[in-house]
Order: sequence, then structure tokens, then C-alpha cells
Amino acid sequence: MGRVRSSLQFAEDFESFQGKMFVEMLPCTQGPPVSCPDPLDPAAKWTVATPTQPKDGFSVSAVRVARVPAGPLP
Repeated sequence: MGRVRSSLQFAEDFESFQGKMFVEMLPCTQGPPVSCPDPLDPAAKWTVATPTQPKDGFSVSAVRVARVPAGPLP
């Protein structure tokens, strides 16, 4: 089971953002039977999904490519 958490800061005009992304996994027991923790349990032990992930997360950013004007399309 996996999840991606992000912490993003948007520009005032909402045309871009930057921040950090954290890829995590919730390991299951190898059984038998295989058993997975409840992902909604606050005590669940989420771990880093990849050893190449920096401790402060992966840097992410994006810029809006195009803007569609408000109103009906021509």
C-alpha cells in the first residue's frame, strides 16, 4: 500500500507552485496469511518507499502551460 503526500506553496496568481513530495508505503506482513495495517489508523507505521528519497522530500514545481479565458468558447 502506498501514498504520496505533498506540501505545496502556490504563487499569488495561482500560475505556478513549488514544494516537496513524500512517497511512502505501509508494509504488509508476509504471512500466511498476508495482513496489511489499516491505512487510516493514526498509529500505522508509514515508511519511505524508496531509498533515493531525500529526507526533506523530492522537490516539485510546475507552471501553468495555458489559460482558457472565462466565458463561452468561440
